[in-house]
Amino acid sequence: MTRLASGYGVFKPVKLFFAAVVSTMFAVSELHAQSHAVSSEAAGNYSGEFFGLAGTSGLRNGRNEIPDTIGSKNSEMVLLSTLYVPVSGDITESSTFAVGVEIPYSRRIHTEHGRQQISHTGIGDIVVAGKYGFTLYDESPSRWVPRKAKIDLIGKVKFPTGEDHTTDAQGIELPLHLQLGSGSTDVALGVAFLTETEKYFMIHGHALYWMNTSANNRKMGNAINYEVSFILAALAASVEPVGTFLPKIGVMGMHNSMDEMNGMVMNNSGSDVQALSIGVQSLWSYVQTIGSFWMIDASYQLPIFQRMTGVQPGYMPSFSLGLRIFVK
Repeated sequence: MTRLASGYGVFKPVKLFFAAVVSTMFAVSELHAQSHAVSSEAAGNYSGEFFGLAGTSGLRNGRNEIPDTIGSKNSEMVLLSTLYVPVSGDITESSTFAVGVEIPYSRRIHTEHGRQQISHTGIGDIVVAGKYGFTLYDESPSRWVPRKAKIDLIGKVKFPTGEDHTTDAQGIELPLHLQLGSGSTDVALGVAFLTETEKYFMIHGHALYWMNTSANNRKMGNAINYEVSFILAALAASVEPVGTFLPKIGVMGMHNSMDEMNGMVMNNSGSDVQALSIGVQSLWSYVQTIGSFWMIDASYQLPIFQRMTGVQPGYMPSFSLGLRIFVK
């Protein structure tokens, strides 16, 4: 099989980094303020700009849909800016450490019977993160066994920078899922990985566990989000003058524990959601004028399983588009 003209398939360190899968991760609870996460965790120190659309519509009890008499719908548009700066190591070394910041700018809209009831826009909760990455090698002669794997250990702290006391026209405070921020300082630990085989496909995945704290007598349940994606380089297609694109397909999801209010567990909270993610991403391209590599990524997420504890809105399909940047 012919190698891609860009050099993909030859084990150059930069090419090992381009399985960054940009995808919208749902906020699974009505009281969950993490829906600004429109970029999945990727093994590598990337910066970028990402735009995502997500929302909820109708009501569900367990796995079943139930009638929604007010036709409620919550939607969110998010622009997520990320910046990661290497502190030690570089792409030619086995281990690296980087620190970064993630800044979401969101617009949240609530409608009933097709009429807009609430809409507000602003900066959400800012996240400060650290990544320790290392590379594993396997000398197996099999073309199906990954020869290299990039692994990142991730730590994050989310600060309550987003507004969490917004009121409606009558002066009544909006529920937490319509606020731009959660009001709490939360911590997450996780791992992201990327492998490449000689058979021209890659496997990308991550798992991230959020440990949420209380604020204003409210506490969102701890959450785990996860993803596994296959990137099929053998089916690459050239789209001039943009570049070469690779198809990708995967499963992503989140488990969210039940929330608490005034020390009491909230019955209508907690859930599990899985979605099928389908999309494309371009090969890394080098922009000489700014001395950096860039990659375009787009994906569509279709919920395939939803289980709500109590009565909660169901999740609609979502979409994301991003530009991921790596400065050499």
